[in-house]
Amino acid sequence: MLALSPSPSHLLVKSSAKEPSTAEHKCLKRGVKEVVKSIRRGHKGLCVIAGNISPIDVITHVPILCEEADIPYIYVPSKEDLANAGATRDLHVVFWC
Repeated sequence: MLALSPSPSHLLVKSSAKEPSTAEHKCLKRGVKEVVKSIRRGHKGLCVIAGNISPIDVITHVPILCEEADIPYIYVPSKEDLANAGATRDLHVVFWC
């Protein structure tokens, strides 16, 4: 005779579909070119701009695009601070979708 041990139903875990991470959604845009593309395509999010960029003309149009698209943006003191926050290299602009 075969004996089966009953398994309590409250201990069973239903397998759920894995939720996609931010990397799979590609929600983090790095660099001026990628950020400008995302803003023009209508993506919504938060734009973080480094404050010590030289020459400043590289990023002067980004806040204007953000204001036109009703996207909030903030400045951080330096691009090194932006890189230390999780980016892989020194960046001028980061955009989170």
